[in-house]
Amino acid sequence: MVKSEKGSVTLIVLATILFILAVLAVNLIYVSSKRKSQIQETMILQNVYDTGMEETYNEQVAKINAATQIFTYTGEVQTYTVTKSGTYILEVYGAEGGSASLEKQSGENETSAGDKGEYTKGTIELEKGQTLYVYIGKQGEDATGEEKILNNEENVTENNSTVSADGGKATYITTKEGELSSQSNSENDILVIAKGGNGGHCGEGSTVETGEGTGITSNAENVTTKTSDRDGNGYAKISLSKEIDE
Repeated sequence: MVKSEKGSVTLIVLATILFILAVLAVNLIYVSSKRKSQIQETMILQNVYDTGMEETYNEQVAKINAATQIFTYTGEVQTYTVTKSGTYILEVYGAEGGSASLEKQSGENETSAGDKGEYTKGTIELEKGQTLYVYIGKQGEDATGEEKILNNEENVTENNSTVSADGGKATYITTKEGELSSQSNSENDILVIAKGGNGGHCGEGSTVETGEGTGITSNAENVTTKTSDRDGNGYAKISLSKEIDE
């Protein structure tokens, strides 16, 4: 009776070991096959590139990156051609305003940083082949000055020193090519816009140079706008959110 029970236990242990070995073998075969596939894919792409077919290689890379594209300041209009019909997320950051600095005769300089630009986000349905125009705002120019204290005709001291830096330029995405000033009569073409930040200003009675884009409305859907935390020039991003089957 004891021998029979020991024999049963031995069979169970052996069966368990065989099962574990079988599972490990299956996993090893799967991993090896997957690794082989990855190596083959890499070799194919590398071969395409090495044989001078750079256009084909770049097309493959472009497909990977097509879902999201970012835009930074270049000083020129930039374009985005829709490669897939679908719902897109548009994000724009207005440029920061310039900083002002007034050098006082007392030696204690007065400074005023420019305001941050706006951040605007919206969604829009686009069709394959459409072209969008992207304008990235430039940061406002800084301004500096020296304090000048004068005596007027009544021998009363006056301080007429003021310094005002430029406001930042707006960043916007539109379906119509043209600077913002030329689109005043066709603002419906502006999908999203982020106002530039106001410029810094120093001195009593100094004026504020407002950022570009004040009062212009975004026409995309689900638009939200807030003050951004971005320094310097503007920035934009276009992302495919949901592809539409054609």
